Amino acid sequence: NFNCHDGVNWATQLNLTVTVNPPPSINSFFGSPNPVIYGTASTLNWSASGTLAACYLYGGRFGAGTSVAGSGSDTTGALTSSTGYNFNCHDGVNWGTQLNTTISVYALPSVDSFVASPNPITYNTASTLSWSSSGTISNCYLYGGIYGAGTSEPSNGSVSTSNLTSSTVYSFRCTDGVNWSNQPSTTVSVNPPPVTNYFTANANPITYNTATTL
Repeated sequence: NFNCHDGVNWATQLNLTVTVNPPPSINSFFGSPNPVIYGTASTLNWSASGTLAACYLYGGRFGAGTSVAGSGSDTTGALTSSTGYNFNCHDGVNWGTQLNTTISVYALPSVDSFVASPNPITYNTASTLSWSSSGTISNCYLYGGIYGAGTSEPSNGSVSTSNLTSSTVYSFRCTDGVNWSNQPSTTVSVNPPPVTNYFTANANPITYNTATTL
């Protein structure tokens, strides 16, 4: 308020209200999905309110700061490692409270071991295939022999080859729905069956009540 007087009389008081705009407020900042499958993207979502002169997104492909709207969303682009992102706004003088999020990346699928035992095997007997896998896995497949062009199997397990009469190649691999693991293979060898090369009698026919040599 402002006013003056002449010692007796007052002028008409004038009033002035100074309005203070609200400072920037960062309401939310998150990525979805999080974590992501290796080599895929997440969507960053954010919202801010108050007096906003400029807003910035930091990290990953947004680098040291990319100007964005006060509310919105954008893709991270394909990620192969965990990446941190930040979001903040200012009113020309004051900054809001920066929010941060880290988009994690699932580990790639990996087949750690794939073996056959026994190997080699006796003709017309079976071997046992055994394997173990790690990482992010949605499906695994066994190939070769009775498993053909691919039979769905658990990420860790064992199965029989069934009886084999010839050497047979098997392989195993897993996927996370996007990426494939390594694909180790093993050959189950089959030992040849016994073969009778000859069987003869030295003298044949023989005289009654005499002997021959086999």
